[in-house]
Amino acid sequence: RPDVVVYYPDGRCIVIDSKVSLVAYTDAVNSNDDSSREGALSRHIASVRENIRKLSSKNYNEYLGEHKADFVMMFIPNEGAYLAAMNSEPKLWEEAYDKRVVIVSPTHLISALRLVEQLWRQDDMKRNVINIAEEGGKMYDKLVGFTDCMIAIGKDLDRIKTTYDTAVNTVSTGKGNRS
Repeated sequence: RPDVVVYYPDGRCIVIDSKVSLVAYTDAVNSNDDSSREGALSRHIASVRENIRKLSSKNYNEYLGEHKADFVMMFIPNEGAYLAAMNSEPKLWEEAYDKRVVIVSPTHLISALRLVEQLWRQDDMKRNVINIAEEGGKMYDKLVGFTDCMIAIGKDLDRIKTTYDTAVNTVSTGKGNRS
């Protein structure tokens, strides 16, 4: 089960998971020498990678039902632990993203949620614009068809009027008429 599911009004949602172990990071912060600090930092990176692997393999969409999550936010609840991981392994964020996991820290969480909401809103507006354009195209096609029919009716009325005038002239004013 996810730690947090943020539901947006349009039915979309984001899963946030904060089950990140900070034991290795704490060991790195508390170590007295560079060698043990580097070892603990390596374990911290390995722990983060393992959590990314686990999150990417979870199928939260089964849990969410009709709501669908495009990705999972992996929340590292300690800014120092987040920075240590990102600074030590610059490609870590990209590796996670490729697995549909977005790593966020306390500083980034709210802004990331707002950014996602903005992107979804823009996507919805783009879809609405496309839908309006398609419906407008259909209305234009109907108007063109209606106009073509009206022009044909006008031509038929002109032809009928000419035939009517010819018939009237034949009887009332034409050759052989007594008036």
